[in-house]
Amino acid sequence: EEALLSVHEWLGAVVCGVASKCIRAGNDARGSFTGSYHCPEPNTEVSRLFVADWRGFFTPTCAIELLLLLRQHMVQEGLPFFGLVLHRFDSDPTRMSSSSQNLLLSHASELSIICTQDGRLCLFKSPK
Repeated sequence: EEALLSVHEWLGAVVCGVASKCIRAGNDARGSFTGSYHCPEPNTEVSRLFVADWRGFFTPTCAIELLLLLRQHMVQEGLPFFGLVLHRFDSDPTRMSSSSQNLLLSHASELSIICTQDGRLCLFKSPK
């Protein structure tokens, strides 16, 4: 679980555009932050990274379909893992209508979903 937390923090850095080689100094004011800005060990260098930014109507059902598509792509390409970061807003008109959608998005403002090669999914939710 600790390794996946590091992956979660690294994905957040990627989403925010932080350079992957940027490593904090020990006396940095951000020292209370538990992670670092480098890819955690064990790591695998891949030849590509895909970052998508979707703005507009994207339903919880679309998020589930994207998750399944990414999982299938990970297996086909032999990738070590994938991460999906989702943001939602209080003004979102697509309030949860089914229990499966409620489990996935459950009113958190940010979710990170990490899927490992063995098919294990790990969900990190921000507090409301």
